[in-house]
Amino acid sequence: MTTKTKPHGRVDDPFIAEKFIAEKEKIFRWMFDGLQRLIQHGFRFTISQKTQMNIADALTDNCNIIEFLQDDKVIVRGNNCKTTGSELYAVYCQWCEENAMTALKRDTFISYLKKNQDKFDIA
Repeated sequence: MTTKTKPHGRVDDPFIAEKFIAEKEKIFRWMFDGLQRLIQHGFRFTISQKTQMNIADALTDNCNIIEFLQDDKVIVRGNNCKTTGSELYAVYCQWCEENAMTALKRDTFISYLKKNQDKFDIA
């Protein structure tokens, strides 16, 4: 979730709770409408395009898999080069340790490879 930065000079409102109470019917209606949408979607949350973009940006910023896959000292590409996801994950974990980085979970790693196989020419 992204939020706007606090404007310079803004003073927090110590009476915000009373203002929320005054708006409680509108807040309840907003929550009820959201619940109705959730029910219509089989209790699955929908993710807006903006949120999807924010998630993608955050993953890129915090994803050392990209750097790992671009390390030519570790990754050898070619038609005759094959490995399993488990073997590649083991190399990734070792690479992270050697580079003082935290390895992502195996499921995250494999999922990322699957989603980006065309981007990184992975078959």
